[in-house]
This record gives sequence, structure tokens and C-alpha cells, in this order.
Amino acid sequence: MPGIAALVDAVSTHLNGALVGRGLAPLVDGQIVIGRVRIEENVAPPRVLFVPRSSRFEPREMPNRANANPARSPGAGVRSVLMTTYGAGYVDPTVTISAPDLPTGVQANAVAVVRDGAVTAIALTSSGSGYTQPPTVTISDASGSGASATTRLAPTAEQLAQLSQRSLWTDVVTFDCHCWGIATPAEPTSHFDAAQLLYQQLIASAHAVAPGAVRPVGGVWQDQVQGAAQVDVAGHYYILGLEFRTPVLDEPLLWLSVGATADTTLEMQVGNGSPESP
Repeated sequence: MPGIAALVDAVSTHLNGALVGRGLAPLVDGQIVIGRVRIEENVAPPRVLFVPRSSRFEPREMPNRANANPARSPGAGVRSVLMTTYGAGYVDPTVTISAPDLPTGVQANAVAVVRDGAVTAIALTSSGSGYTQPPTVTISDASGSGASATTRLAPTAEQLAQLSQRSLWTDVVTFDCHCWGIATPAEPTSHFDAAQLLYQQLIASAHAVAPGAVRPVGGVWQDQVQGAAQVDVAGHYYILGLEFRTPVLDEPLLWLSVGATADTTLEMQVGNGSPESP
């Protein structure tokens, strides 16, 4: 089930980044691991293990964009440019978008929108083609400084064709998610709190990566169940269920790791004040 594996990999990347970003210890394995064989391994927490529990099919269509991002095909153009800082003192800045990755590509072009010396937006004049990674943006002006921006790639024709495919069924795979949490000087003083933080961040990361395609189902403090095996006595051990829902399409989507997936997020940016996050 490569689609499910790709979603788990994406959740794993988001979860580890979120833990480190909050000043907490990363997962000891560096990622979420999959497979029942690993349950018997007494590895120090924090640790998250996914064990496939069940799979079923539902005869209803689900929005493809909410369930899966296909791999980016070569030759994408720039969809938009998002300001990260506005800067000050600009009069007539020049915007340069870096060259495409493929030799057959065409470089994208854009112009700056200046208001009271700040670059409030960058408008594309041509999207270009041949990009496999988001290009960099350079904003040059003899008198201004401090403005910066990032780019987002547009879906290719291949992507759009796949996203428009008919969903025949919904494939629902349920994982038992084993979470081992332990208190450290950087984490809550209670092992229970540390484990709760870990599984709640797991749910939040799953929702962030696949909104509308994942649902938590129940949970139990496994090391508090009478007669249960004490896999790790250092911390606390919690199991919850996560359902991942992906469409069964006319033709399978192409799947890669989260770093190569298409960007289909919604952007909004306000003209004054600080740039808004997408």
C-alpha cells in the first residue's frame, strides 16, 4: 500500500519537526516505524509505532484534493510568490526568479508591487516551466532592503489530470498507533503528560498533513491495563487508532515522499502588516 506508506512518512516528518520545534526530544528512531515485529523491542522513548489493524472500502466518493497529493511531474511552472518580509526604502525594485532546474525549461518572471517603500506583493508576469523545486526570489533595489519572498509551484498537466480522476471507492486503513512517552528536563514533569503530548501532536500532525483524510478512533493507556505487558517501564505507553482514507481512482496516483508532493494549499495574504502564512 504505497499511498498509505507515503502518508505515514509525511506524518512522521511533520511530527518530528513539531517536537523539535517545541524544544522536545525527537523520536529515537528518527521517524514513525511500521510493523508488529517492533512491538517487542524495548527501545527507549519517545517512540511511535504504527501497526496495520484493518482495511475496508466505502462506496462513496471523496474529494481527491483532500485525500492525496500526487508526485510533481517534471516541468512545473511557478504558481505564486508569497512575501515573507516586506522590507523598506524601495523605489523601483527588480525581481529575479532563479532559472528552472531542467535545461528545456523557461525562466519565470515577476514584478514587484511597492507601497510606501515596502514591497507588499510580487506579481507573476510569466509562470515559466521546467521547475522541479520551488525557485528562489531575489529583490534588488539601490535604495531598499529587507524584502524577501518564497515561491510555490503550480500543478502540471499530469497532476491536474490525475486530480480530476473519478474516485471509485474510499480505501480506509486503520493503524494501531503505539506511543511511548517519557518526561525529560525539556518536557513535562509527568510521564503521563509527556505521553499525552506525544499522541496529541501525532493527531495534530496527521491532520496537518492530510486534512479530511485521517480520523482518530479511540485510545487506551496500555501500561495501565491489568496483565498487559510492560514494554517500557521508563515512561508511559498509549495506543490509539488512526484511520487513513484515500481514494481508489480510475488509475493509481504516483506517490513519492512528502518533500516531492504537489502543493495544493490555499494562500491568503493581507496588504498591510506582517505577511500571512499560507
